[in-house]
Amino acid sequence: PEDVCKKLKNVSTIDISQNKLESLENFQYMRRLKRLLAKNNFVRELTHIEGIQNIFELDLEGNAVDSHKDFLKFIKNKNDLIVVNLAQNPLLVDV
Repeated sequence: PEDVCKKLKNVSTIDISQNKLESLENFQYMRRLKRLLAKNNFVRELTHIEGIQNIFELDLEGNAVDSHKDFLKFIKNKNDLIVVNLAQNPLLVDV
């Protein structure tokens, strides 16, 4: 919920793996997040976390991310992002 994420605005690492989450909505309030571990959920979009600039690890293994365009938009200007795991996602690339 929004109020919880707003209270956790100074958290730098969070592991929300295996929680059947469909969205990262409200995580945009966690602006100091450095590590987001969200394995084995049902997340499809990264739009809610685009504003988190200093993230260096994003683990979305086993989710439902399916748009390479959304991913490329997410990583734009993320100079600190060094670890990305999108294994076992139905990522589609337009040819």
